[in-house]
Amino acid sequence: WSPLKRGVIITCSLDRKVQAHSVNGLVTKCGRPPKWMRPNAGVSCGFGGTVLAFGTTNKTIQLSTVVEQPKLVTASQTLEAAVATETTEFCAQMAAAAILPGEKEIWAFMQVIFQANARSQLLEHLGFHPEVIQQAATEFSEKTD
Repeated sequence: WSPLKRGVIITCSLDRKVQAHSVNGLVTKCGRPPKWMRPNAGVSCGFGGTVLAFGTTNKTIQLSTVVEQPKLVTASQTLEAAVATETTEFCAQMAAAAILPGEKEIWAFMQVIFQANARSQLLEHLGFHPEVIQQAATEFSEKTD
């Protein structure tokens, strides 16, 4: 209902089409829509399974969460608790619990990334030792001289 252009209603459908309708016979003096046009109730879905519902009878808004995959919710809560406390321990637990070798390697890599000295630990995890690299570099520089 447009308070500026009386007698015009704009609707939006679920397929995201917006349409303007002329209802010149319904124009009121104050520019407000008639009482019978007010929605009795409404629902809106949000991110993460959040549902917002309202009604005209009790004049309250109800906010609720709909869980479709309980396993995903528990895994998410476990991850959030681990990130808040100790991430490397969580990654070690997940690597130990992993079944596939690729999954174990990913969790081991994540454990290395979250450690305090991640750069040197990452080199060691990939099989590069700083002493061996330094020795190879000095041998190469001696050959080129």
